Amino acid sequence: MNNPTTTDQFVTIPTVLGEVELSEINYRMGGPSRAQQCRNMLEILKPQKATIFEMRDKKEAEDYRSMLYTMAILKFSESGRIGTRIVDNLLYVWLT
Repeated sequence: MNNPTTTDQFVTIPTVLGEVELSEINYRMGGPSRAQQCRNMLEILKPQKATIFEMRDKKEAEDYRSMLYTMAILKFSESGRIGTRIVDNLLYVWLT
């Protein structure tokens, strides 16, 4: 077994609290997962149009933008197929 070594740092070892079914996690979250929401966002994009999504704040918009780029690579099998811009809490997304 590997023992962690530290130099003036604390090492946090995660504690396993238990297991739940994935459907239970989605139920507790009260809706589709963020990944599913990103897939849905990509589905509604139209050529020559920017779709505007309102987020809670700029940080959430940045998080979604990052995940949208990843999902776009999975969906289109290449990078660079979507463009984005964030203005305050608004996320603009378009097909390139």
